[in-house]
Amino acid sequence: MLSPTPEPTFFPPADTPVGEVATAFLAFTKTPQALQITADSVRITWATNHDSQGQVQYCTPGQKEQFVTVAARLQQHSVVLTGLTPDAVVRYQVTATDAAGRTIRSTTRYFRMLPVVSAVRPSVALELADSISGKHAVIAARTGDGTAYVCFSIDGKICFTDYTAPFIWEADTTVFSDGPHAFTATAISQTGESAAISQSSQVRNRLAAELSPVHVTITQPQESNPVTSAFILCAELSHDLGLDISQIQFWIDETQISQQTFSPPLNITPVLSPVYVVSATYNATRLDVGEHVFRIQVQDTAGNWGSDSQRFSRASRPSVTLSVRREVVQSGGSFEVTLHITNTGTVDAANVVVEDQHEQLQCVADARYSRGDSDYRPLPTAETVENDDLVPCNSQMTANLYLISAGQTKTLRYSVVPILRDLYDSWCEMTIGSILRISYDIDRITRRETVDLAYPISAAELLAATRASDYLIVTSYANLRTAFGARDTHDLFAKMGELARTRNAVIGNVSAFRASWGAASVKQLIGQDGIWT
Repeated sequence: MLSPTPEPTFFPPADTPVGEVATAFLAFTKTPQALQITADSVRITWATNHDSQGQVQYCTPGQKEQFVTVAARLQQHSVVLTGLTPDAVVRYQVTATDAAGRTIRSTTRYFRMLPVVSAVRPSVALELADSISGKHAVIAARTGDGTAYVCFSIDGKICFTDYTAPFIWEADTTVFSDGPHAFTATAISQTGESAAISQSSQVRNRLAAELSPVHVTITQPQESNPVTSAFILCAELSHDLGLDISQIQFWIDETQISQQTFSPPLNITPVLSPVYVVSATYNATRLDVGEHVFRIQVQDTAGNWGSDSQRFSRASRPSVTLSVRREVVQSGGSFEVTLHITNTGTVDAANVVVEDQHEQLQCVADARYSRGDSDYRPLPTAETVENDDLVPCNSQMTANLYLISAGQTKTLRYSVVPILRDLYDSWCEMTIGSILRISYDIDRITRRETVDLAYPISAAELLAATRASDYLIVTSYANLRTAFGARDTHDLFAKMGELARTRNAVIGNVSAFRASWGAASVKQLIGQDGIWT
């Protein structure tokens, strides 16, 4: 029975010669190992820190303990044990003793002998089509019993090894040149016996045009939908062999309009949709009105081309003409402005925005537009327009009329209140609609137009408005802007306009120069003989 040995305690021998230094201890510098295991033999190796004799004690289940002794004193030890039982578990322990009588033992260790394997020569057969292509070409090897693994090679170069039956190689043939190649399957048994078989096959990834594995289907544009401006060119791609795409070309008539080259190649395997889609955008205004042909060409990494073509037509850009008519009517101290906007074109105008700018008039934000018998509030804005002079000369009405269909008319109504000027202010003519701008969208393009519909207020009309007013709102734009800033002053004037229209009043603006003179100078403006009367 093997028993563990306690750690040795070192006592220098009594007969150690004078002048020699005794080694402090004996120890393993390389623990015992079982190497070169076969069905009936094994090599046991170990090493100690100085020369020592050795002994290997071993046994297998059901057998007596056996010993092999190494009489020579060595540091590196190697012992071969023979006559062992195949596929048996062997227990062993190594003992080392040096010249001073110090002894150490290793821990008990175990290993298993190899089983006896009959030297059966494996058999192998190759299942390979006469022509293969694509990334997942299946090459299979049928083997007999005793095969441990199979090596697959092409033209003598090993490319893949399969250790599990059935032995299959899914070959990526795109890395090989088109043409005949020699494919070999070599089966190796557990005893090292081997058998090989070779077969020739054609690698064909580049096919005739009519047999091309690249499929292209154009989805846009359609022949039934003429284009007028920017439009989308769109196609669906697929590949019978799963190869990647190296380039895509877009053509219109005989002109290449776009080319996409991919490095690394483009994988067109669909992920989130049933098919892979490519697209480009082109402006139809570069084409003549009439019929054209769109063609897309796609090349895979093997050099195969796939293509599709589609006829389409470029139509004349649809016309939109917005005609505007203005009406101005005095109503008490203010003027009512009406704009009639008619779409005389053949298509709808979307996002129609009107900007009507006035001089020496304050527009009022409560505007309405009508379509038929109904009135709508276009949520307009009325504001004072910034200018270099400290005079509230300009204001602007902005209203969104949204969609005006072909043949439709929309009417915009709002009010403007006169702003009486001081003689010391810079002069400007009181004008409704000094600048009238209209913007709208057609066929995804925004257009802007300026319409000449200025309506100057005559002296007689102004006199009639001031006489018909009930109140005069006196203010000083220059002093307000100095005190509160331009933005707040503009908001104040917008509110004054609303108040003036509600109270049937007009607005009188006192210059900063006159205001600095005091109240007496202001009274000259509104006195019996003043210019505001």
